[in-house]
Amino acid sequence: MWNSISLWSNDQLRQRMAWALSQILVISPNQIGSKWLTEAYANYYDIFVRHAFGNYRDILKEVAYSPLMAEMLSFLESKSTAFVLRSTGDELRPDENFAREVMQLFTIGVNQLNNDGTSKVDPSSGFPIPTYQNHDVQSFARAWTGFYRQERRSNIELGGDEDVNRIDPMRINPEWRDVFPKMDLNGGFIGDSYTLCSDLPEKQFLKKGAKYILLGSHNAPEFQSGDMGWWDNWSDDLILRIELDPNSQLRKFLCNYNAFSGSCDFKSVVVLDENLSCTGLECASDNLRAFKVQNDPPVFYEYIRPACVELTFYNTGKKISRTWPKESMCANVHVEEFMDVCCPPWDVNSGRGQNLCHFTGERVKYGTGASRCSVVYGAKAGPCDWKSLLNDGNNNNPYCLQYMIDYNWYWTNMTCTIRVKGTLYLCL
Repeated sequence: MWNSISLWSNDQLRQRMAWALSQILVISPNQIGSKWLTEAYANYYDIFVRHAFGNYRDILKEVAYSPLMAEMLSFLESKSTAFVLRSTGDELRPDENFAREVMQLFTIGVNQLNNDGTSKVDPSSGFPIPTYQNHDVQSFARAWTGFYRQERRSNIELGGDEDVNRIDPMRINPEWRDVFPKMDLNGGFIGDSYTLCSDLPEKQFLKKGAKYILLGSHNAPEFQSGDMGWWDNWSDDLILRIELDPNSQLRKFLCNYNAFSGSCDFKSVVVLDENLSCTGLECASDNLRAFKVQNDPPVFYEYIRPACVELTFYNTGKKISRTWPKESMCANVHVEEFMDVCCPPWDVNSGRGQNLCHFTGERVKYGTGASRCSVVYGAKAGPCDWKSLLNDGNNNNPYCLQYMIDYNWYWTNMTCTIRVKGTLYLCL
């Protein structure tokens, strides 16, 4: 197959470029569980055919998500030190193989270069200046944690030692992911050019540039994940999504009404070209996540929050807790990543809180939850350092807590600070 295409195809320049690229971003069957999977290797080679005249960064991204590359350079299912420590009690570092090779072999090489391709030399030593050190490899290895293969499916070639999916791009398991800052090669941090998540404007999902993808009749988001049970859609009667108001500007924009057919002309990807005003529950929400645009037949969209970064240290911390396992930690009040808890005045002393969500898996900022609480139960109500959670179904939706109440994180009103734990070494 490859011989026929490479020798007789009309796009000979593309085929030669693909061949050259395949000699740089190499995979070897000797390090992969199966040598005889035609489709898997052809699928990998097609990355270079598609991008032969494109951007090298696009090639690197597809190669990095390739299950074949992850298997060969052993970062498949590499996990953060924190996750391994919590899970097993062992202190292990993430796999460094791909982090080293992506620099040494695939991109910048081992020495810094002048514009003419010659090596830069350190005047004091006369030796070439290296592009990276071992601590850079260790830092970047933490960026390649959490990657795992997608599930098997019936219409691809399976086989090899594990009979697994070696075709589809890998996904990332947030639980395995290293969440701490990672240095770049220039004295800064990866992500320095991105907006802080806490600085995103209010109602970001209604601002110009907001991006939405069509989910169709399937109500589970494709680009969001979280604790166990957040988006479990095995039984739709346990899942509640926001349904946009008929007068919503966002609904009208996503509908893209077609006068000829007399119905909505839904697009697979939609980007707002202007700021919109909120309507109904949109005004009381920090993030819509997945939501319903049309009822018959049901049509769902997902909001894709723009890439942003969070600081390790901040001065606006509030304690968050969950009931199982019983844990607490600090969180930034300006980021909508946790569920709200309201403690009515008559339940404050007992430490019993209620969740006042608008849809299953909703996440709000601390201030949004506190304001929602005072509206429902009065000015004296608010978040508290709750001990137990209750969902009475009267002032909140019975689907809010769903059946996974124990596994979610909820706000409290307790302040907290982030501190560094250091180690003192005594030299004798």
